[in-house]
Amino acid sequence: ESGLLQVCAGKPAAETMDLASMLLGSTLEILTRLTESGMSTSEIFGIRFLVESSAALVDASTRSVELGNSQGGAQ
Repeated sequence: ESGLLQVCAGKPAAETMDLASMLLGSTLEILTRLTESGMSTSEIFGIRFLVESSAALVDASTRSVELGNSQGGAQ
C-alpha cells in the first residue's frame, strides 16, 4: 500500500463509491483500447494505479457502510 490516496472522514460513502465506479469504468475503457494496440510498461502501471485507487476507495467506504447499516441506515 503506497499511502498516496486518502479518504477523509465525513465524506458520504455513496460519493466515494461513485468515484471508485468512475475510476473502474475508466480503467475498463483504457484496457479495451490498449488490448487492441498493445500496452507499454507505463500504461500497465497507470492501470494498476487506477485499480489500486478504486480498491482503496471501496475499502475505505466499507466501514462507513457497515456502521450505517448497524445503526439502521446507510450513510
